[in-house]
Amino acid sequence: MKNRVVILVLGLLALKAHATMALDKGGWSELSKQAQMGYVIASIDMHFFTVDGNKTENEYKKQIRDCIVGMDTDDFVRVIDMRYEELENYRLPPWWQLQKGLEQVCGVK
Repeated sequence: MKNRVVILVLGLLALKAHATMALDKGGWSELSKQAQMGYVIASIDMHFFTVDGNKTENEYKKQIRDCIVGMDTDDFVRVIDMRYEELENYRLPPWWQLQKGLEQVCGVK
């Protein structure tokens, strides 16, 4: 139960950070380690654990979910950090870096 509360709190912090601070590499770098962890949890929940009527999109999300089983928040933070090593990605938001990075790691497009 305690872990769920921590995850919820980190997720709520990440939503605030997502809306105000982490718009690019600069904003991402300014987040604390805990805020980055919350950010990736919230991003994964919002992007890959929601389903709708689009069968193709739902299959894409399922492939990502299946791939990330066993990964932890540190892995997701590293995915974002690795994407930001490329200068052309500097101005793109971290949630985009996470999505594109997981597509690369998982071999999903």
